[in-house]
Amino acid sequence: MNVEQIPERQIRAFIDRKPFEVVLSRESRIDDGAGGSIPDSPTELLPQEVRIVGVPRPRTVVTQDGREVQIDKAIIGLPDLDVQLGDTAPLSDGNYEVVDIDRNLDYRVVAGVTSRG
Repeated sequence: MNVEQIPERQIRAFIDRKPFEVVLSRESRIDDGAGGSIPDSPTELLPQEVRIVGVPRPRTVVTQDGREVQIDKAIIGLPDLDVQLGDTAPLSDGNYEVVDIDRNLDYRVVAGVTSRG
């Protein structure tokens, strides 16, 4: 093992201590026949193993559609985590929407989610 592999192995061990299998749903769009697109039913992605954690100091973000929401939890995954803004997921205590994604480190992805009620 080289030194570059250590952080990713640590994230893998962190996830393995309390794994959660998340199934994200992603909105898809179809051609409306007039040069635009309309929403189609969401596409369910394959299950992915992550870790769900609470956030010690919830913060507020503004979504792409202008809503001001509070990040309630974080989804922690390895770099290959397939997640996009707007994805939704049922977690243990309700439905959540991905409103923030941090890919600043090459060994992990952190997706901030907010409750959808």
